Formats: sequence, C-alpha cells, structure tokens
Amino acid sequence: MVKRFGFVLVLVIGSFFYLPAQIATAQAGPIKINEFAAITAGTKADPDWVEIYNSSSEVVPLENWSLKDSTETNKLNLTGCISPKGFRKFDFLENLPNRLNNSGDEIRLFDKNTNLVEEISYFSNEIPSHQKGESTGRNPDRGDDWEVLTNPTPTNSACTNTTDETTNLSLKVSLSEIYPNPEKGGDEWVEIYNPNSSSVNLAGWLFSDSANHKKSLSGPVSPKSYKFFTFSSGWLNNSGDTLNLTNSAGKLVEKYSFGSIDKGLSLAKDAGNKWRATTSPTPGKPNTITGPISNAMQENSIPTQTDEDTLTSTGLNPAFDYLGETFTLSGPNDQSIQTSKEKVAGVSEQKDTKDSLTTLLIAAGFAFLGTAVVWPFLEKKKRL
Repeated sequence: MVKRFGFVLVLVIGSFFYLPAQIATAQAGPIKINEFAAITAGTKADPDWVEIYNSSSEVVPLENWSLKDSTETNKLNLTGCISPKGFRKFDFLENLPNRLNNSGDEIRLFDKNTNLVEEISYFSNEIPSHQKGESTGRNPDRGDDWEVLTNPTPTNSACTNTTDETTNLSLKVSLSEIYPNPEKGGDEWVEIYNPNSSSVNLAGWLFSDSANHKKSLSGPVSPKSYKFFTFSSGWLNNSGDTLNLTNSAGKLVEKYSFGSIDKGLSLAKDAGNKWRATTSPTPGKPNTITGPISNAMQENSIPTQTDEDTLTSTGLNPAFDYLGETFTLSGPNDQSIQTSKEKVAGVSEQKDTKDSLTTLLIAAGFAFLGTAVVWPFLEKKKRL
C-alpha cells in the first residue's frame, strides 16, 4: 500500500513539473502562434506584433478571432483570413501604449467562439528573450522549439476567403455618408450602404485618406442595409480630404474628394448618387437631406476616377440643389431614378408645403379682386 501511494505521489509531482513546459508548445489545431516581437519602440512605426501560421490545407477566416495577453483588456481583434500553409502578422496598434510586456507575459489566441486556440508564456527557458530589433520565433517555422531571431521574418501571405459565401468581390457596397467635422468631443464616422440582396463580408476592406492613413473594416453588412464606422476626431481633414474605399482584393471601389465643411454637418448621397451637405446626420440609417448647401462643398467636390468596376461619386450640381424630397440610393448599374413621394430605401420623405401655400394665397387674391370688380356691375344691372 505504501509503495503504491509513493508511486502515485511521484506521478502527481512529476506532472506539475511537466505542465508548464507544455503551455509553450502548440496545441491541437491548425493555427499556431509562430513568431512575435515584444521589445519594440511601441509606436505606429515600430509596434509590437504577433505572427500566426496556418498548417492546414484550407483557408481559415479570422473574423472575430482575437489575441490577448494575460489580461482581458489588452485585446487585438483579428480580421480577414489566413491562407493554407500561410502566415499573418498582426500589429498591436489599437492598444498603444498597452502592448506586450517587455519583461515577459502571455500571448493567447482565441477563435471566433472565444475558444482558446493556443497560449504561450514568454520569456522562459523554452521561449527566450530577445532585444529591440529582434524577435522570438519557432525554429523551424511551425516547430515546437523557439529561438531568438536577429533578423525577424514577419510575413503576411495573400489570402482570399473563397470558402466564405458572404465574401463575393462582385458584390458592390458604396460610400453613403461622411461626418468629418464632429462637434467638440465627438467622433468622426463613415457610413457605407449594401444595395445587394445578400450580405457582404468586410474583412480585409479599408478606408484611407489622402495621406494614405488606413482604417480597417470588419464584420458583415446586411442586405439593403447601412453600417457606419467611428474614428477619433482628426483622421479626416476638416479643411477637405479624399476618402477611398478599397475591397479585400486591394481594388478601389469608390473615391470621394470633398472640401471644407462646417462643424456638425455631414455629407450624404441623394437619390442620384450626388453628394449633399446636410444638417441631419443619420449614421446607420437612410439619408436625410436638410438645410442650406455649402458653396465650399460645391467648389471642392470632384468626381472620382471613372472605372466600370468603381462607383462614381460626383460633386454637387447647383442646378439640382433642391431639398426636401424623397431620395433612394442606387448602384451604378441601376436604371435612372425618379424622385418619388413614396417611401423608398435610402431616404426619408420631407415635403415642403411653402409653394402650395403660396399658390393658394395667390388664387384667393385673384378671387377677391374678381368679386370686387364684378359685384358692383351686377348690383347696378339689378336696379335697372
């Protein structure tokens, strides 16, 4: 009995010494943490980063996957996909200055269902510490042993998620509304519209401005629906800028250049896909065009490049600058749109009764004058 108890005790104690080493090795599954850099300048030019590897022969969508350290607050959301036998590098830009700890920490990879895919603990005997300008990675790639790499090899393999039915590059989405000059303390935002009868996956899509400062998009946009993305004030220039929408294949979908705009106004498309300044921003909802038109907007709004696969965004047309009508958004291949008083997708109805009231008053005036002239003539005829 004593011998058996001693044997079990040795197994239990031995397992405690064995488990920590296993944390640093790849877990079951095709996606592995392959290389990382935790000792960097921690800036946008030199951020901390993590590279993952896909050992399978299938494309793996990474939408709603995430990387975390030992806390729940330092979280990096992943986007796009990873190709078969391919690599993806993700920078900790969203979490500056809360990045990977220089002295050591954990890196945890979670899938879209928040299941833990892999967890490594650095720095240790198994995963050695590197210096600034170096990285720590598996040797060989995809292997179980780690070493310091004096010449880091972060890689981003091209990936098109052809297995995801919601990713279809033939489907169009378009810019719908822009809010570049928010009130103090507010955020800028950009709205897009999906005119298709199926969802479009925005993984890998980008916004960029005239200085090529990029903003990644993510998630699906539902059929016949709007979706908007918020950004800290200062990304788009208040004095005028250019906004580009690029799909996951890197192709320009739409480009719009605009001039200065007053604080609190937005730029929104009307029924004819023409941009208007409006005093009624409607993020995530059909566009409502109200208020005066800004001359600066008319002068600085310019057409985009004309490409059969690229939506065209035109500037304001002074001959078409009437307000208060019902508008709907349309794609470039749709038939011409007539202004309608019916409820349609894209636009709220606002009927201006000023003209009708004026017409009524003029008619009443003519009736009164007619009565004043004819009545004395009729009375005189009666007396005769």
